[in-house]
Amino acid sequence: MTVPTRSWSFVVHGPPRGKGRPRFGQGHAYTDAKTVAYERTVRDAALLAMRGVFLEGPVAVDTLIVLPRPKRLMRKNDPDGLIWAPVKPEPVKTKPAAKADEGDIK
Repeated sequence: MTVPTRSWSFVVHGPPRGKGRPRFGQGHAYTDAKTVAYERTVRDAALLAMRGVFLEGPVAVDTLIVLPRPKRLMRKNDPDGLIWAPVKPEPVKTKPAAKADEGDIK
């Protein structure tokens, strides 16, 4: 059985923002306003690119994050164009995929 694949790409302008830690107050947890705003920006860009297609089941996501070049790497001897980020990115937390039954694997 082949699984049909579709792909979408979209651009989110502005500096990337990591998921903020939950805040606690007045008896409940909440997400800070800057994180909520960035999540909405990403969601809106994805919805616009996908034109109303909703996904079900597992998905794969590839990201390319372009950051401004640090001032310390703007000397004449430094290469032009894109460079790898000089710092290690924050790890992405994901939930493990559901295990398939033995009969489902072919």
